Amino acid sequence: MAIIIAVVVVVVGPTELRYRLFTPAETALAVDVAVEVGVDAALMLALIEAESGFDSEAHSSAGAVGLMQLMPGTAAEVALKHDLPAGFDLRDPETNLRLGCLLLRDLLASYGGDKISALAAYNAGPRDVDGWRSGDQLTVEEIPYPETRAYVEKILELKKTFARMLLEGDLP
Repeated sequence: MAIIIAVVVVVVGPTELRYRLFTPAETALAVDVAVEVGVDAALMLALIEAESGFDSEAHSSAGAVGLMQLMPGTAAEVALKHDLPAGFDLRDPETNLRLGCLLLRDLLASYGGDKISALAAYNAGPRDVDGWRSGDQLTVEEIPYPETRAYVEKILELKKTFARMLLEGDLP
């Protein structure tokens, strides 16, 4: 079995293997929520991979929860803005995906569709990103935080993988 898995990793890559073997339900749900909310599904899947590795039980030391690693306060703000009920459970994958997707959509809208700014704001916060932007769009090179720069680069690379998988119909 180990030899077969090693061969699969070489053929499809580690992200695709994790996606195929460990997270078909969450991935399908994420695509459905992304389509419903109006966010690029490949971008959302890449963000989930970077944030939690598709682990719906993920918790960070800072207090972020679930697939999209939402902070409870941020999630509450998103829920209020979109007239969603309070008292939600961020450990519930559908709730976490919906709130995270709405947050991503809001960030994309506030930055005029600039994915780099939106992703950097998802990671470092909008106040920091607002200070970094010198024009309409932020470049990866303008991100002064090494962690945030690497985070954005990773998601942009992962997005290519997920876009190809979506195009090829390689979904559960």
